[in-house]
Amino acid sequence: MDYPPPPPPNPPRPPKSGSNLWIIVVVAGVVVLAVFTAVAVGGVMFLRHAQAKREAVVSLQKSVAEEREKIAQSIKDRNFAQGDASVGHIKDTLDASTSQLSGVDAAATRAMSKFLGKFQERLHEYGAAAEQLKQQKVLSWDVRERATIETDRQIVHDFMDSNARLKDMLEHSEGLLSAALDAEKVPPQTRNATVAGYAKSQVLLFPLLMRVRQGDQTIGENALAALDLLEVNWGKWTRDESTGHLRFENTVVRDAFNDHIRKINAAGADQRKAQEEMLAHSKPAAGQ
Repeated sequence: MDYPPPPPPNPPRPPKSGSNLWIIVVVAGVVVLAVFTAVAVGGVMFLRHAQAKREAVVSLQKSVAEEREKIAQSIKDRNFAQGDASVGHIKDTLDASTSQLSGVDAAATRAMSKFLGKFQERLHEYGAAAEQLKQQKVLSWDVRERATIETDRQIVHDFMDSNARLKDMLEHSEGLLSAALDAEKVPPQTRNATVAGYAKSQVLLFPLLMRVRQGDQTIGENALAALDLLEVNWGKWTRDESTGHLRFENTVVRDAFNDHIRKINAAGADQRKAQEEMLAHSKPAAGQ
């Protein structure tokens, strides 16, 4: 497509390529999910605590409270590894608790541990895709050769696919929990009460989780569109190595590219807001 000749030189207002969007992606998309799992465990596993051994309940309750604090700190520190480790620690506590429990309580605890394990698998998959996005500097638009654009495009597709699978698991989490309880032969009455407790704990959190997942989708879609513009207009833009800013010969292309970056930044900002709201909702009630 032929564009009209560009007007006299007019310095564009390029995106800030060093804005560390990968941190937004990792923290909002992964660590906040860890908060969700911690809250789910804290809200669900105490439904039957009156019939369980007190020491097992106290240990589990203490672990959930401690890991919730660590997860909150990991968000402040932008430390995905700590958030992921906290999910693992809660799962380990659940596994250890089964030796102190019996009957339905032990079965329900095993089921919750397996349920949490499935989420952790998705977390690892998502985390690896987000890390690849970071390592390859895809969102910094540091494209040196035209051939690497296809590689960057595939990295974005992989990230979007992992985000979609995580979103699907969240949307079907009640059914997955119910199936895990059935697999451990938990009686229907206990299963239904546990799933109901889980659902209640997610009333405020689920919409926020979906905002985070939609944010990743928006980031991915606009990253792909921006890469397409760079490829189609190869040779008609340059990168200022001192600032990382891109400069386009054609203002129409420049504005289109910057619009995609604005949408990426807006999605990241909304993820941060959702994350803050989620942390506020996840704070334990007095006496918990």
